[in-house]
Amino acid sequence: HISFDFDGVICNTATLKKSIFKQVLLNNNLNENEFNLHLDESRGLDRYSRFDYIISRLKSNLTNRYSIHSMVNDFKILYTEALSKETLELDYHLHHLLKLLKNKGIFTSCISASPHSELTSIISRMELNTYFDYISGGPPSKFDRFKKLLNTIEISNSNTLYIGDSKSDFDLSKELNIKFIACAVYNTMDDEWMNNITTINNWNGLS
Repeated sequence: HISFDFDGVICNTATLKKSIFKQVLLNNNLNENEFNLHLDESRGLDRYSRFDYIISRLKSNLTNRYSIHSMVNDFKILYTEALSKETLELDYHLHHLLKLLKNKGIFTSCISASPHSELTSIISRMELNTYFDYISGGPPSKFDRFKKLLNTIEISNSNTLYIGDSKSDFDLSKELNIKFIACAVYNTMDDEWMNNITTINNWNGLS
């Protein structure tokens, strides 16, 4: 079983999302120099959890649930508009790899922190539905959905590989006792957590 995160792995939407997070935080009069580090640290979390993570670490009065929900709603509006103008292209070599996995009958999933309706819409737009046996966006948490899938399919955790682009993906894999590969195709990552972790810097040669 090979599972893929979506943003920053299947598609370079993580960069766009980061810019929208910045825009929303700046619109709420938060200091970019103060929130940038926490924005990077929270990569891979769902939107509410990411805003909550950032705000809780800043000296800000935007700590109530209403403020965070408001930011999530602003993010959705801005991201939907920006995404509609993007040309979503799949890496040629990754496309070949997905075809190969499909032809070999390997169970393949896409598990993302993105909202489920948004995730399925983008995957349909990119015409990738046929390559995944299971597609899941939030809520609930990525951990809960992954655990439920592993309890459902007749494939052991030791025979499961997750390809993600964030420390939260790595931590998830450790907690579930599954294999992990870090994807740095779209984001250069030199974080400490990546030491001694197998990393994909490009999809060329894997297919």
